[in-house]
Amino acid sequence: YVAGDAFQLLRHYRDSGRTFDVVILDPPKFARFLGDLVRASRGYKDLNWLALRILRPGGLLATFSCSGLVSADLFQKIVFGAAFASKFFFEFTEPVKIGIFVGMLTLGLVGFFFCPRRPPKKEGS
Repeated sequence: YVAGDAFQLLRHYRDSGRTFDVVILDPPKFARFLGDLVRASRGYKDLNWLALRILRPGGLLATFSCSGLVSADLFQKIVFGAAFASKFFFEFTEPVKIGIFVGMLTLGLVGFFFCPRRPPKKEGS
């Protein structure tokens, strides 16, 4: 595994054309206070968008949040937004399962794996 500033590492990998079969995101808490929620949501979306850009077709993404202020519903919407913004077509390998690991106060989209695929070509194109 690689530990470091996830934003810097993911941008470096994207810019250098590196791709991976599996990307696991486990960033530090982005929202310590209610006033941080908008900024934190943007951070999670950007981080997941970057991760999706370096994911190989057929790859797996597991993403986590330890920000207690970010609800499971909001986190799922953030990750879906990142997937939509990445402009890839996604198939889900299994139903979305939300796991909350109470001991660590970590929210994860466990089994929330994307298989990026190019959109099917339209007839006549």
